[in-house]
Amino acid sequence: MHRLMLARGPFDTILAETGVFNRPELLRELLYYLDDGGHFVLVGDTSALAEGQAERPLDSLLKNSKRENLPREARDGFAHAVGSLRATDKLLIVQKSGLHFVPILEDELSADFARRLGWDWVEVREVEPARPYEFTSIATMNMPQYEKRFRKKGTLPARRIRIYDDVIVAPRQVVTKGVALLPETFRHYRSAKIHTRRAATWVNDRFMRLQEPRVEVVDLPGTYLNLDSEFVHIYGHLVTEVVSRLWAWDELKSEFPNLKVLVGLYEGREELPPWFIRTLVSYGIPAEDIVAFSGSVRVERLIGVTPLFSMPFVAHPKLLDVWARMRDTLAAEVPDGVTTPDRIFVARRTSVKRNCRQEEELLAFFRQHGFEIFYPEDHDVSVQALTFKNASVIAGYGGSGMLNGIYARPGQQWIVVAPDTYGAMNEYLICALFGNPIHYFYGPAEIRHPRGRWSVFAFKSDYDFDLATDGAGLTELLESFVPPSLAL
Repeated sequence: MHRLMLARGPFDTILAETGVFNRPELLRELLYYLDDGGHFVLVGDTSALAEGQAERPLDSLLKNSKRENLPREARDGFAHAVGSLRATDKLLIVQKSGLHFVPILEDELSADFARRLGWDWVEVREVEPARPYEFTSIATMNMPQYEKRFRKKGTLPARRIRIYDDVIVAPRQVVTKGVALLPETFRHYRSAKIHTRRAATWVNDRFMRLQEPRVEVVDLPGTYLNLDSEFVHIYGHLVTEVVSRLWAWDELKSEFPNLKVLVGLYEGREELPPWFIRTLVSYGIPAEDIVAFSGSVRVERLIGVTPLFSMPFVAHPKLLDVWARMRDTLAAEVPDGVTTPDRIFVARRTSVKRNCRQEEELLAFFRQHGFEIFYPEDHDVSVQALTFKNASVIAGYGGSGMLNGIYARPGQQWIVVAPDTYGAMNEYLICALFGNPIHYFYGPAEIRHPRGRWSVFAFKSDYDFDLATDGAGLTELLESFVPPSLAL
């Protein structure tokens, strides 16, 4: 039944008889397949549901479920989905409120999946099948208990191109068709628990609802490569998640000469950041082909491709070609005579997240060992690329600044300083593709993750770094690095 409903929904009306509809809890499933304002109509003996409805009709309905101990998330989601409820002894009518969607994930939407559902509005092309991988780079850390964070083996996703007709796109990386929330919506498509931060939230174990209400949908003619992001205005999401979808641009632009890229604006913003446009242009996408939109649009033809970089453990070797092309383009733009340091420490000025309380002492330590303190925001993107390309040792605070590491090269040493609640694998995955060793030095975070759960506040927490404890280990590591002039 689920496959049929997924293939043909959303529905204006769902009609059922009590003789057939003998599992009242199914209402919580069927209701979500209705369009906003649609009706679920149950005909037959509904007297049990009608009892007490004048006082608390929703509770009256819920108490008849065979699963009375609903999680709060499911109960609240169901309550919000019920716009109105009327019941008599022979009839129950529930009006649906809001739009709900079934998440369809990257590894799920294959050509065979689409064919089974009769989805003739999507063409799925498999460019390369999924395959196993093994990272051979070295990762060390001062807190061995976190070694389990660093996975060495896994399965790379199949590289796919999906060509959609008439899908609805909204800012923050939302792409829908019918009741399907399509793979382009999900950044972390290999996470144990699929989620988004700002786009959609779960209402039960099958359905999600959009966090921002859909505004009037406007038609957008033409063909577009989807390069939207849940966080368009955060640099780290650009160089990891967005850039990881550039691999198909040349092929698609050849096939569709009028192809443009599509990126959403949100929260009243009127234009894309200059560094966003500059990064795409460095790959060869003309600035005039970058189209920004706000609100919701129905796109005549939207093309989505498999992201080749995704937390927590997706980093595809094909990205090395993408990164090298961007790096070489940007580095070539640096004026003659500009020199870059051999050892850099990538710092951040006082921030709203992950401030090291002993920063002054830490930066002085690295200066004493020949490092130049490097603030990426003080330099043109081209100089950032050249700096990361030329350095033999790259150290810095875990976070966006270090993600310029996509412009790095094999043969470098990396050091990351971060709170021990920083579990992001971006730096590790970048080094893994280059085959570069990476060394983590964690400090105790002020805010801890709750037991068994993840907290964004802990992830961004300020922290302490004790050179009395870790200075000797850092010194030993730095002295082990062979200067380029002495390398064979």
